Amino acid sequence: MKKMIIAVAVLSCAVGYGVESSSWAGSTGLYTDYEEAKSGGGDHSVFLKGSFKKEKSDISYNYKLMKTYDTKNDNEERTRVQVGASYNYDTGMPYTFGVSLGYRDELLIESTEGTSTSGKNIHGFLPSIDAAYSLGKMAGVYTSASFLLERRASHGSGDSKEYSDYEHEFVLGAFYKLGKSQKLSVEYSHAVEDHASSYLDTIQQAQVSYAYTLENGVVLNPYYRHGLEYKAEEYDSATMKNVHISDYSRQHYGFKFKVPVTSSITLSGNYYYRDIEEKTIDGGKKTNDYKHYGAFGFNYSY
Repeated sequence: MKKMIIAVAVLSCAVGYGVESSSWAGSTGLYTDYEEAKSGGGDHSVFLKGSFKKEKSDISYNYKLMKTYDTKNDNEERTRVQVGASYNYDTGMPYTFGVSLGYRDELLIESTEGTSTSGKNIHGFLPSIDAAYSLGKMAGVYTSASFLLERRASHGSGDSKEYSDYEHEFVLGAFYKLGKSQKLSVEYSHAVEDHASSYLDTIQQAQVSYAYTLENGVVLNPYYRHGLEYKAEEYDSATMKNVHISDYSRQHYGFKFKVPVTSSITLSGNYYYRDIEEKTIDGGKKTNDYKHYGAFGFNYSY
């Protein structure tokens, strides 16, 4: 893990410094986000990410280094390193096509009163595919499918176990430009998170967003995401099966923005409020919660 972190850090610095005169182009950015729920849980992350490629090349490379802290009890710390490569096929026709493959290395430490008691080493591959079709200068449709194939090893307290996890997300969307400065987009997504011997979540959502670009290049982007389905299942060790325990209703109200500071530097942010209602299957008990999420960062392009 340490060697991979150093390699990614050196790579990001090398790529972002002194490459303007070469044939490489790309971007690198530093971001921070914060998430807090009404119930008191939440986390704070700081991450560095970027991408680069040779000019006129169809292949690009990306990296991400992230550190996450538990803001409730200070008892969880997560370090994630991710690298990947993408191939984009664009012949100038109405359609484009892309595939990518990433690798993730993650270390999760859980502690009690500041003493490390257990941890998880997580290694995963992230294949994805995306496509888009232009319906003229003002409209288009797009789709994507992303997957996570993960191996999770738990250790601590004299116990060591390994699990295989799986996640996927399918997205189908369309957009229509309302003139040169306005764009309306709609999306549907279906996701599954299957963590062996732990939980299985099935999530369906629909989103509508509106983007307005000012004359100075500032982009204002309010959006609304409606939860169509959130089915939560937990693993029952007695039956060795996943048991449907509750359903969630989630509504997102969010706002994104981008502010170009110079031709190379852009500030960006994202905030959403998420209203959550849980209904258990057995007794029909309802609980309400909400969550605030905010992110801010800057990006340097070269």
